Amino acid sequence: MDGAFLLLFVASWLGSATSQDSAATVITASQLHKALQNESIQSILLATSIVVNPARDWPDVVQVSRNITLAAYPSLREGAVYAQLDYANAQMLIALAPGVTLTYVGLEVRMSLERREFRGNSPQCERCEEAC
Repeated sequence: MDGAFLLLFVASWLGSATSQDSAATVITASQLHKALQNESIQSILLATSIVVNPARDWPDVVQVSRNITLAAYPSLREGAVYAQLDYANAQMLIALAPGVTLTYVGLEVRMSLERREFRGNSPQCERCEEAC
């Protein structure tokens, strides 16, 4: 099997999720955006580090109305490697509904120190940001 084809197949498979899935694996910011929009997905695994470019990858604010976990892929966590999720100081990428919790597992969240990326009306949102 051709190496380029195999890489393309793996990338396609990692970024796929059906409406019946409760988990998705992503390798790009665009895939992350789509997975966050999919209400049936409750867990998103990052197979690699991701840098968000809002002009290219993030066309609108994602409204999240369910609890969701963003985590590094298990093989990364097993090797004590943290995937980076870099929001590039973008503002208002994700809006959490009241009572919704966003949880990070095994991720190094970067360039999100101004607390503008996650705005929600729930105390859980604020606690999550402070803990990260």
